[in-house]
Amino acid sequence: FESIDQGYREIGVGDMGIPKRMKKLMLSFNGRLHAYSEGLKISADDKGAGLKDALDRNIYNQVDLTNHSIVLDRLSNYMIINMEYLHSLNVHDIISGNFEFITPE
Repeated sequence: FESIDQGYREIGVGDMGIPKRMKKLMLSFNGRLHAYSEGLKISADDKGAGLKDALDRNIYNQVDLTNHSIVLDRLSNYMIINMEYLHSLNVHDIISGNFEFITPE
């Protein structure tokens, strides 16, 4: 977010406009974070349907893909697998960045 703030300044957004843009950005980020978090919580029960819905709304809402459901399946599976992997790690390894995400299919 610091880089985005700096980027706004570099492209000439004035001091009065930056807080409005950053607020909009944070609301969008927090909304997605909540939707993905909820989707990941219930994915075990609903086979990823809640997560797929959130991804569809936030990522592919404006994109027309011919293989839409395949892409959503793969992305949601990737997120679920990596979330399970992160839960198996030591919190200190995560904080220090001593891990790598599992490579997608």
